[in-house]
Amino acid sequence: MKVCLISPGWISTKSDVESMFSRCGLPLPLGLGYLASYAESFGFAGIQIMDLLVSGWDARTEIDPERVYIGLTFDELRKRLEAIRPDVVGISCTFTSQAESLYLIADSVKSCNPKIKVIAGGAHPSSDPVSCLREKSIDMVVRGEGEIPFLELLRNGFQEDGPSVKGVCFKQGGESIFSKDGGSVKNLDEIPYPAYHKFDMGRYFEANEKGLGQRGGYLRTFSIISSRGCPYQCVFCSIHNICGSKWRGRSPANVLGEIDLLVKEYGARHFLFEDDNLTMDLARAEEIFQEMAKRHNSISWSAPNGIRADRMTEGLARAMRDSGCISVSLGIESGDQEFLNSAIKKKLDLKEVEKTAEILHEFGITVIGFFILGIPGETENTIKTSVSFAKRLSRKGLVPHFFIVTPLPGTSLYEISKREKLFVKDNPSPADYFRATYQDPMMRPTGMSMERLLQWRKKAVISSMLNLAVFRPLVFIKYMSGNNTSNLKLIFFGFKRKINMALNYLWN
Repeated sequence: MKVCLISPGWISTKSDVESMFSRCGLPLPLGLGYLASYAESFGFAGIQIMDLLVSGWDARTEIDPERVYIGLTFDELRKRLEAIRPDVVGISCTFTSQAESLYLIADSVKSCNPKIKVIAGGAHPSSDPVSCLREKSIDMVVRGEGEIPFLELLRNGFQEDGPSVKGVCFKQGGESIFSKDGGSVKNLDEIPYPAYHKFDMGRYFEANEKGLGQRGGYLRTFSIISSRGCPYQCVFCSIHNICGSKWRGRSPANVLGEIDLLVKEYGARHFLFEDDNLTMDLARAEEIFQEMAKRHNSISWSAPNGIRADRMTEGLARAMRDSGCISVSLGIESGDQEFLNSAIKKKLDLKEVEKTAEILHEFGITVIGFFILGIPGETENTIKTSVSFAKRLSRKGLVPHFFIVTPLPGTSLYEISKREKLFVKDNPSPADYFRATYQDPMMRPTGMSMERLLQWRKKAVISSMLNLAVFRPLVFIKYMSGNNTSNLKLIFFGFKRKINMALNYLWN
């Protein structure tokens, strides 16, 4: 049985293409790499992986007068599938905003051969499997972490035989049938490193060199996931739908082994730790970074997904700096403690945020703070408090980022929005999700008008960034250059990226 795993391209409005690359980069689809390596460890070695975005980052296919698909063209995809002749195609979808890409690729697969079984997996299908199964070209959905269900499906020949394979949803008699939750690998060290040998690594490096990656200009950038899961229950977060609520960390030796491999075999020079809770275990994190500093003195790393602001010590910050950390993000969400506790359910003491921002700045690490505006119960007073807090943090060297909240499927916020009839559209499309965070909010605010909320976001961004430029000019310049201070080419890439983001963020 031939199996092909596909990571789709993106859909973007024509005016947003460049800022899309700036925001998202070209991340290697580690989830597919893990599926392939785990299956390979049990004897299933013939699985192929196709990353359509990196294969065709320079190709554009018009979807409608306003939008384009970025990635390997549908005609070229069909040609490759005809050559491979797979029996099963698995398609990943990380973001709800890109669900339409999933559907288009599924349609292309079926148009090539209707007998090919199409399976969807990843964060969006895990959060909203019913919507995925409504698509005629999708036969099955794998929910949650996919290693165990995928292996079981390989063993039974991908037969839809009721609930025998846990973590799977499929169609039966026009209805969506759910099996029991699939569970996850408890000991992450049992999962081999992602199957890097199945990716066209040169294509990623070429894109990075052209400034298209998350770290535009870095020739050798790799994402790495050292832990999974999160025990916290923030109302807006959907991570539990795929990684669960129990935090699990790989051993320091296992993480360091992967870093050693990527440096030796692929010339890695920068790492993006994509954990949802990188520093949950303080001792483990410090051990990893201390050993990184001993083994590799010419690499750098960042944590773009964010770390808990209450999981930091001076010893850990020192180890982070010594191991090459140039930037981390903190999920702050609101500067109003009461609102943070009651509405967002963050369970975070804002005093710890200030303390962590000061510690990281002291060790020369750029700190980005994420704020969310518009969660139900938000008022102009709570936003004022958040903006004031952000400005205070910017004086300590923190770079504030403000976003309009998006009610993602599978979250408490999504259920609240449906129950309270807060959605702007009754049945939002993936395209609505694409622009929601920046330009077109999907949810009506409860304490002010939509126009007023957008005005507050713009005011928050401008005032806090001006505050940073005035009180911490070196931090501002370092941030705008993408943390590059010596290489003119990299500085150019950094400034270009930030300017594109700012234009898209404020005026589109």
